[in-house]
Amino acid sequence: MRRIAIALALVCSLAGCRKKGGELGPGAGGAWLVGERGMMINVHADGTLSDYDLEIDEDLLDIACRGTDSVFVVGARGTFLRTFDGGAEWESIELGTRGALRSVAAASREYVVVAGDEGLFLSADSGTTWSTLATGSFASVTIDQTGDVIMALDRGGTVWREDRASALRPVFASFGAVALAMSPSGERAVVMGPGRTLWTSATGGASWQAVELGGSYDLRNAWIAPDGALLAVGANGVVLQVDAQRRVSVQRPVRADLEAVHLGPGGVGYAVGADGRVLQTLDDGAAWTPTSRAAPQRVLGVDQSYPPY
Repeated sequence: MRRIAIALALVCSLAGCRKKGGELGPGAGGAWLVGERGMMINVHADGTLSDYDLEIDEDLLDIACRGTDSVFVVGARGTFLRTFDGGAEWESIELGTRGALRSVAAASREYVVVAGDEGLFLSADSGTTWSTLATGSFASVTIDQTGDVIMALDRGGTVWREDRASALRPVFASFGAVALAMSPSGERAVVMGPGRTLWTSATGGASWQAVELGGSYDLRNAWIAPDGALLAVGANGVVLQVDAQRRVSVQRPVRADLEAVHLGPGGVGYAVGADGRVLQTLDDGAAWTPTSRAAPQRVLGVDQSYPPY
């Protein structure tokens, strides 16, 4: 499962892929959403939404922001997009795969990692060249803020880890797990899926502890804080919080499935869902309010941008 290939990506401009007006993009605050049939939306700090027209039809499955200007997006049929100017212009990059790219994460030192149906891929130059970390089918990937630690979840429920001291190796397995999240430091992690239990690590994946949820939930995505507190979202509008003492609380602000969540500085965050629902929190997830309008299609990924580390 070591790196097996290095390739120069084919880069081409996306015609028409420009933000609408001069005040949009992650540098303006708020968040970015991606979803079905090439949908990309900027959520402004006041909760209003502005659409992009990327002139592509592929489903966009995940998004990762680095600082306020660099953004990376992945999707169906090998789709990988990047911008370095807050969305004014985008590039489409060919990674050499037609399988879906399902998850993307970015670090401060130009590292970008991508997980997909045909492998796990790493770039050390913001997507210009790529190495293959592993073949096989992967559902989720994350990287710490320095680029020193990578964790990935394969479609069989095995968690893999690579760091500066060792090659990619399995560190944990949870049958049926569908998503993985890690704190910016790389010390905290969580693995989740359908069921009554999720698994957390406070040791960078060296050891894992079960958190009993008190009920059965179909969890789809999570965000984890440096102290280990986490937010997870899932089917039927569930928003599940686990604090640093592993106490669990559950709310359902909506009944639609929620597919992704992200919490940023100052307690501002977003949860997005299958019917285009976009929820905003201003208090670290204690309360959620729908934005002024819903997205036109199913939303599958969300991220927020802030100044570089």
